[in-house]
Amino acid sequence: MVISTVTKNTFGFGMTYYVNDWAVSSGYIAPTFLLMGMTCGFALFGVVLLMLYGKKMRRWTRNSKVHDF
Repeated sequence: MVISTVTKNTFGFGMTYYVNDWAVSSGYIAPTFLLMGMTCGFALFGVVLLMLYGKKMRRWTRNSKVHDF
């Protein structure tokens, strides 16, 4: 949850600090494509990571106390 919050806040800061000025100077198409590319890139990275190491990660967490509900 901490990593998710830090990532969300960093992304929000970047949007207000950098992307707005970029959009004013060159239009909205380039920033939109960058954000779409970053979203798809991170999603594809996660899919590949889970395809390669998913079974190993499940083995690491199989005796986790989180699953004792």
